[in-house]
Amino acid sequence: MYYLSQIVYVFLLLLVSILTASALA
Repeated sequence: MYYLSQIVYVFLLLLVSILTASALA
């Protein structure tokens, strides 16, 4: 369960980074 939560956290972090880059582009 802990491992899964880490994957979800990293995925969300990447998603936010991509959305931010798209907004700034």
